[in-house]
Amino acid sequence: MDTAAKEQAADDLTRIEGIGAKAATILNEAGYTTFSSVAAAQPAGLEAILKYRRFPLQFPGCYHLVPEQVPYRRK
Repeated sequence: MDTAAKEQAADDLTRIEGIGAKAATILNEAGYTTFSSVAAAQPAGLEAILKYRRFPLQFPGCYHLVPEQVPYRRK
């Protein structure tokens, strides 16, 4: 898949509560570009990616809620 196709296929992860523009960019760079990829992710894995990039977590341990919110954000 070329770069243009990847960008078109990417979802706006900022529509998920708790993910802002900076966190979305970090997750996109880690390969999480769609709602389904975030929904399939292990919450601890999402948090580890953000911590590795030294992203300040306002509510550590709350990323267990992120995959659960995805079905509500697809609308």
